[in-house]
Amino acid sequence: MQYILMALLLITTLFAPPTVQAGLRLTHETSLQVEPGDSFIGLFGTDWQRVLDANRDVAFRDQQGRLLPDRLVSGVRLVVPAGTYITDDALARINRCAETKAAALAALAAAQEQAQKSAGLDSDPAQQGRELLAKARALAAAENPGFANYLAAHDLAIEAARFLRLAQDIRDSKLSLATSSRQMAEAIAAVNNIRRNGFLFMTFIITALTVGAMYLRKRTRIKNWLARHEARLARLMALNL
Repeated sequence: MQYILMALLLITTLFAPPTVQAGLRLTHETSLQVEPGDSFIGLFGTDWQRVLDANRDVAFRDQQGRLLPDRLVSGVRLVVPAGTYITDDALARINRCAETKAAALAALAAAQEQAQKSAGLDSDPAQQGRELLAKARALAAAENPGFANYLAAHDLAIEAARFLRLAQDIRDSKLSLATSSRQMAEAIAAVNNIRRNGFLFMTFIITALTVGAMYLRKRTRIKNWLARHEARLARLMALNL
């Protein structure tokens, strides 16, 4: 039965439309994660046997343990040897995984930068951000990470960076509030000082005016007394004459 299925696959491959074959030969070994509906022929065209031989340990088997080359288990990662021809679908899958990996690594780097800026913060957002960042790292560093791993790592890293930025905003807001409170206290103290100095100045002016008024009154009394005394003296001198 196994040989019959392999023969059918070979016949199908020989009479397959030319668009199935991408005409791209890999220069290095890579890996590819199986998705629902995939088949060896759909991914690797005429080189399906080469990839099957490299993945016998993960290939689909029936209840009797026989290989079924026309079926693939979704989620399994296939090793694609160097020199393998791949179809357009497989090439798109590999490129998509590479792009997702690059985006995930960039998001992880940005989240790590935010983690360094928020080092020492123990607020809930900071702790949540560090936990999400640790999960994102674990997904990206998992053995044979695939598209799903990198996609999840990217999303977690973005969320981690958001929490870490929130923690920094909270810290900055508290510092700004403390600065504003200190400036307000200094302004109130300055106003109170002005008021106090103004009161002292007004007290000085009132005292000076009071003393001046007393001096003028005393001077007026003295002048009046001198005038009376001179008038009396003049009368006495006139009588003596």
